[in-house]
Amino acid sequence: MEIVRLGAGWVLLAFIALLAGELIYLIARGKKGIDLSHLVSEPTGEASMSRFQLLVFTIVIALSVFYVTVAPDSTGLPEIPAGVLTLLGISASSYAVGKGLQTQRDTTMKQLDKQPPAATAPQGAYKSPLDAPTKTEETK
Repeated sequence: MEIVRLGAGWVLLAFIALLAGELIYLIARGKKGIDLSHLVSEPTGEASMSRFQLLVFTIVIALSVFYVTVAPDSTGLPEIPAGVLTLLGISASSYAVGKGLQTQRDTTMKQLDKQPPAATAPQGAYKSPLDAPTKTEETK
């Protein structure tokens, strides 16, 4: 039974290594593969602090858990403190809220662009005294 478990572990390790190799290959291809140029920037090219924060927090926590797991005196998967998970959740929430606000703004701007321009009164129509030209317009 131990040999089967060991063999399954090696097969799983080989599969994960193959996937990691494919991922690295696609990243190395750049524009024809996986493009990482917008990893921490908005579509407009501006830097996104919330994306950068989420990326850094995720990498630091993932590497820390990996290190503690593979340490020589490790007893298995570590227990992650609630404070760390809370910080990661706050970081992800700030990204999600920022993305939601940005999408709402973009949607509103598109709707405003689709509206026809305000109608103007036909030539010779009654005009309110409020529509009268100002003194600076009369002198032009």
